[in-house]
Amino acid sequence: MDRREAQKSRHRLIVLVLAAIAVLVSVAVAAADQQPANRTYHSQQFGWSITVPSDWVVDDRQPTDVSFKTGDPTRVLLQIHVAKVKGDNLELLVDQVVSFRAKLFLAAGKPYTLISRTSGKLDDGTPFEEIEERIGTGVVGHARLRFFLLGHTAEAVDAESFETVWAVISDSLDQIIGSFRPNDAPAGGS
Repeated sequence: MDRREAQKSRHRLIVLVLAAIAVLVSVAVAAADQQPANRTYHSQQFGWSITVPSDWVVDDRQPTDVSFKTGDPTRVLLQIHVAKVKGDNLELLVDQVVSFRAKLFLAAGKPYTLISRTSGKLDDGTPFEEIEERIGTGVVGHARLRFFLLGHTAEAVDAESFETVWAVISDSLDQIIGSFRPNDAPAGGS
């Protein structure tokens, strides 16, 4: 191969590399354009807020049980529950909730497994307790609930889906659950 042909080969290679880069960039831009934008929902009655994908459908007819649902096969159900409670001990409240849920599911013939339980704080110091659980046999459900106790008002973020898709959606749910602000606490929590 003479020098001129070698230069033509390098030129063709450079053109092919640049074309491949252009295709990759356009695919990445198209994929980014397909990601739904987020929106922040704010409860006027209770003051909490959460950021969810804009294509999720909200049902806020019951202000104490607001639901967000996806229309895709992951079938995520995200609910915000608000209730007046007696007592001011968050750990005891979560103990009672776990016990109640275990009894409820077992009475319905659905095995219940508490996978994990952790404590944490938002950046503003607001404490929370979080549980992760698996429910049922055959079609198995998976849920993560984060609880807050503000005076005598309990707030819970309850994210549920199928066990089969949990690993795929877990990171997104972490972000959504992490965006929840009880009584519109400052952003930047865990």
